Amino acid sequence: MGNYIDLHCHSSFSDGHLTVKEIITNAKENGVKGLSITDHDDIRSIKEVKNLKENDIIIVAGTEFSTTLNFKGKVYYMHLLGYGFDESHSRIVKMIQHYLDNRFINNITFFDKIQEFGIEIPECLFKEVKLENYNLIIKEMVLALYKNNYSEEYIATFLKKIKPFTPDYEGYEVDTIEAINAINEAGGIAVVPHLQQIEATDSELIEIINYLSKNRVRGIEVFHSETTGEQMKRYHDLSEEFNILVSVGSDFHCFGEDNKVIGHGIDDNLCITQCSLFDYLIDQNLIINKNIEKRRLNSE
Repeated sequence: MGNYIDLHCHSSFSDGHLTVKEIITNAKENGVKGLSITDHDDIRSIKEVKNLKENDIIIVAGTEFSTTLNFKGKVYYMHLLGYGFDESHSRIVKMIQHYLDNRFINNITFFDKIQEFGIEIPECLFKEVKLENYNLIIKEMVLALYKNNYSEEYIATFLKKIKPFTPDYEGYEVDTIEAINAINEAGGIAVVPHLQQIEATDSELIEIINYLSKNRVRGIEVFHSETTGEQMKRYHDLSEEFNILVSVGSDFHCFGEDNKVIGHGIDDNLCITQCSLFDYLIDQNLIINKNIEKRRLNSE
């Protein structure tokens, strides 16, 4: 078993390029001992992992919810990681269905508007673009067109024609506090990732983390591929100030994306071998392959 921890990466079930099995294989090759696949607003990877019955790496059930926080008269768009929860819990299922329905309805309406305007849609888009997927519909369409050997000139012209009809997915995000409550009720824990992406001043961020910790957020992602050393230190100080757990995640999506590597981050800026969140998840037995840690401990 390896040494590194990566509790934030994405598979092809959302906007990643690798399958669940490919992510696990790559993680093991990179020396990862603890992994969570946190697909955006999707829980299919959890079932996939359970079916694989992996015994060479510790895996935690996870997802990344899109949320909005209404706080002190301002609205903050932020993501929320959920770990170790029961994916069959009614509140989790209801939230996932909300996301799926919103994506599907907006995307099918998008196709309808294009056709109503008299724009011809290539047959491959009907066959290959999955309307329920998290990936932006435009990106899905471009990938399909390239795959089917359409020229760059055709693709550019087509995109210009359909751009006015691009859906805005109004009402897509769920309330942050509701998502936290759902994760907790389902037996899991909620963690705030990539704090640097929250559009807030430093003082606002402190207030937000304090508020969320009082509403049962249990951790923050201190170590992330895109955080600077100074930010990591600042976030670590926040975790101590509010007595919450420390997490680590590469936020890997695909090979070549900003040189992100599962378990290593960018230019080996992660390579974390221990974090309090991972320790907590093991202590509380909030892992998918529950026998693996016992087996490892018994062999020492």
